[in-house]
Parts: sequence; C-alpha cells; structure tokens
Amino acid sequence: MGRCKERGALVLTREESISYLDPELIAYLDRPQDDLMALPLPEARALANAAVRALGGPPKREPEVIKVAGLYGDPLVEVRVHVPPIITRQRAVLHIHGGGMVKGSAFAFDTRMCSAAEMLGAIIVSVEYRLAPETPFPGPLHDCVAAWNWMVQKATDWGLEAKNCVITGDSSGGGLAAATCLYLRDTGGIMPSRQILVFPMLDFQTGTGGEAQDTRLGWTSSNNQFGWRALLGDQGLPVGAQLGHYSPTHALNFEGLPPTWIGVGSIDLFLDENIDFAAALARAGNDVTLCTYKGAPHGFQIIPSGVSRRFYADYFAAFS
Repeated sequence: MGRCKERGALVLTREESISYLDPELIAYLDRPQDDLMALPLPEARALANAAVRALGGPPKREPEVIKVAGLYGDPLVEVRVHVPPIITRQRAVLHIHGGGMVKGSAFAFDTRMCSAAEMLGAIIVSVEYRLAPETPFPGPLHDCVAAWNWMVQKATDWGLEAKNCVITGDSSGGGLAAATCLYLRDTGGIMPSRQILVFPMLDFQTGTGGEAQDTRLGWTSSNNQFGWRALLGDQGLPVGAQLGHYSPTHALNFEGLPPTWIGVGSIDLFLDENIDFAAALARAGNDVTLCTYKGAPHGFQIIPSGVSRRFYADYFAAFS
C-alpha cells in the first residue's frame, strides 16, 4: 500500500483493496467492476439503473411524480415524492442520487427511498437531475437547487417546517448536496437544517496526481476523472464562488454551512477528500461528524454485513 507524494492520497490496486476488504463484504467481489470506459454510456446507464432498481424488489408505494420549475428558465425538473404511511418527523428530505455525475437515476432509487421514508417517518423528495455530459455544470446543480426550493416551499402544505428540511446524497449526489448548500449560502437561499453526505464526490483533482493509476474496488481514478471531465464539458474551470459550486472541496470559504454528517469507507477513493472537506468545515466553525468504516469500499452499504448495519445505524441517527 503506497502513498502519493503529491497529495498524500492513498493509492490502492484492486488486489490491495481486496486484501483490506472486510471479510463480511466478500459478496462485493461478485459485483461487476464499475468501468466507465468499458461500455457506451447509454448501456452503462441502463445496466446501472437495472441493478439498483432490482435491489429489494419493487417499492411498497409508488412515488408521486411531479414536474417543477427549473432554475433561471431551465427545463422543468422531475421530482419523485415518497410519503410514508405515518409521518413522525416534522421535516422533508431532499435526496440526490449518485452515479459519478454521468449515470444513475431517481427512478432507480424508488425502492430504497420508499423504505427510507418509512424508516425515517419523513417525506423524501428525490430529484431526477440532468446528467453530464449532455448537461454540463451548472445544469445538474441548478436542477438540485430547483428541487430544493420547491420542496421547502411545499413543506408548509405538508404541515412541515421549512427550516427543518434536510439534504442528503450518495457519491456524486453527496457532492451535489454539498454544492447545493454552498450555492444556497452564497445566493441567500433557505439553508438545510443539516447535510448528510454518503461518501461524497467533492474534489475534481482526485485521480490527477500520483494516484491517477488507482484501480481500487468500486470506483477508480479513471472513472472519477471521466465523471469530472463530463461535468465540466468544454468550458474552462469555474472561478470564484462557482469553483466551490462545481467542486465543493475548493470553495473559497466554508463558513455558515449546516451541521454535516459524512460517512465513508476506509478503502474508498474519496476517503482523503472527505477527510479534507470535514476538516475545512470544522476549521470554519461548523458542526461536523465524520464516520469511517474499516475495510469498506465505495458503495459497500448494499451488501448485508456488520459494517453495513453500523453504517445504516449511523446514517439514520444523523437525521435525528
């Protein structure tokens, strides 16, 4: 196991990742290796959505699907509203799905969001944001902000407190959740009461230094750079506050952000950038909880195991 001198990032091969893998997560190795270079993007998207949709079978309750106004005249944004049988928490939750900025869908997460809404006793709104490269930055972020704005306005109709609303996301969705908080702070929007980030994708530089050949389990440096390049498109790197809206680790300042929970595995490519982000938030005076999970790769929580149970206990507790 080596370390990149340039950025201090842990560099792992697939074989090294396997040697550090929690033994209870051995079923993780049966998953197809995520390689965005191996298939045409439409095919990779279809396979990923089918795999996620298949987990747990069909949802107990189908969500209400609504088209809401886009930001600054952007196209309408689809949101999927999951209402549990009993609402016990006076808040709504915006969930942003993962997929490296280039794949994934809110539709594919219906079963998981239906179950999460029931577990939390809260309304969950998931956003079908536009994907890169067809829609580069800031389009996906704008869709998430539009969904957030609609949800907090709708909260009063649901008998909920807008000030209690929460934002959460996984992987690239976690990065977009963090970017949404920065955008809302910088534009005077209504802030989430907390942000709950699951191994968030935050730093466009990860995979460009000595760890560029990182081939670990779950999410590799080449996948990561594919996603960030797709999000940027043909434009130059954003400057000023927009740099943080694109890549939250590079925000100009981290003050005035909501209490934050971050969960990440010890052999996840995003471990170092998640630690860096948590430290930046803490130095700026924000409440931060960082939970790391030994022997856990990117996306580990879908495999039943002790470490996955600990993750879910921590994750759901973060909403309290």
